[in-house]
Amino acid sequence: MLDDIQVAIDASEDPLIGLAWSEAGFERLNPFVMQMQAAIELTDDQLDNLFDAATGVV
Repeated sequence: MLDDIQVAIDASEDPLIGLAWSEAGFERLNPFVMQMQAAIELTDDQLDNLFDAATGVV
């Protein structure tokens, strides 16, 4: 999945996307997160599950 995100960032015409990724602090409803969700075609449920899984990592 990280490779897919990197491809989406590289393909973006928005220079702030790369900065947001490099300085990432992720919030579920952050516009950057939602843009990457669409770019890698995740459903809302898949993204929710990803955030749920991430809480167990920290």
